[in-house]
Amino acid sequence: MEAIKTGNLDEELKGIECPEQYRREAEVIREMHNDYFLVRAQIKTLPWSDFKVLDSYLNGSHNLLKLADETDCTYDGVKNRLKRARNRIRQSTASYRFECAILFMVVEAPFDVFCGD
Repeated sequence: MEAIKTGNLDEELKGIECPEQYRREAEVIREMHNDYFLVRAQIKTLPWSDFKVLDSYLNGSHNLLKLADETDCTYDGVKNRLKRARNRIRQSTASYRFECAILFMVVEAPFDVFCGD
């Protein structure tokens, strides 16, 4: 697991047939792990009431009927609230990824690309 997190798979893949297949699978697992933590972090940025509803729904502790009852909201109201929260998470995650991609391009690009030298 540590090799997957760090991306240093060389030692783990020594002597294995088709190491590239395992390397790609490990990369997919690492990306999924990073995506999970990114989405969890974005969920935590929601207003408390939206966070509580979305988190309870996602972790399976509450269904829509129970959430409607506990939040004194209609069933359709809870569905709409969840939909809005998911859309906010989607947008904020996409924005974060875009900003990271831009930052990565700036950091990785040669100095003269930005300075015109």
